[in-house]
Amino acid sequence: MNEEILQLQNKVKNLETMLEDLNYKVWGKLGRGSNGINTFDGRFNQLTVNGFIKTIGVGDSISDAITEVNSRGGGIVQLAAGTYTVSSDITLLSNVSLEGAGIGNTIISFNGAYQVLVQGTLRTVGGTGVSITEGSTTVTGVGGTTFLTDVATGDVLLITDSTSGAYAEVSSITNDTTLVLTEAWPYPSITNLSYLIFNPADNVQIKNLTITNSTLSTSFILAVRRAINFLAENVLITNNSSYGGVLFNTVINSELRNVESSYNGTID
Repeated sequence: MNEEILQLQNKVKNLETMLEDLNYKVWGKLGRGSNGINTFDGRFNQLTVNGFIKTIGVGDSISDAITEVNSRGGGIVQLAAGTYTVSSDITLLSNVSLEGAGIGNTIISFNGAYQVLVQGTLRTVGGTGVSITEGSTTVTGVGGTTFLTDVATGDVLLITDSTSGAYAEVSSITNDTTLVLTEAWPYPSITNLSYLIFNPADNVQIKNLTITNSTLSTSFILAVRRAINFLAENVLITNNSSYGGVLFNTVINSELRNVESSYNGTID
């Protein structure tokens, strides 16, 4: 009986260790890729993925596994060591971490002009800009905005004017010209500044693998657009037709750690 109790205690301890390992802390950078607008650093809350882990092997569908994990509320798609020949784009969804067994051990080998995508949905909201008073949660649209029909709770408002670059989460929509933010606007007041609103790809990670052999020549191999809380860590992008390895465009609180793009296209 004592031996059974000891075994049970060890299992509980291992489970606690596993759950601890599923918590991630990263530092953030707001940047907008080719937009050329100022960037700044900031710390954000600890990233977490749910405890669900789906392990797949060579020959299994990476995209199907991502969809399944996302439908369960998030977790890890664990790729065993080996070369995965992929004949379509891989789109990473919110709350999913795609993790291999290490650079050179887990290889995504594209069979055609494909890429890895992380991308939120851009809202078409019209107008010329927005105005917000410091300390207020009210956003006023200027010039014919269509907030009521085109914006949803949880969307991100990003000020794209070069004098700002601040962002906030939408709490509710009052009418076509009025939004309510989750928290009071902590920045100086703005008047009729340009902006974007998007539903972000949120809490996405890709780690410990190599991406190679894509014949895509007109875009980037890892393209991250309209995302928040994204982390790429220990990723090698090599021997692809495109010289563009990584694109960050409209990306908030995100980081690249030990990500290398080399021997791609005609430039590297």
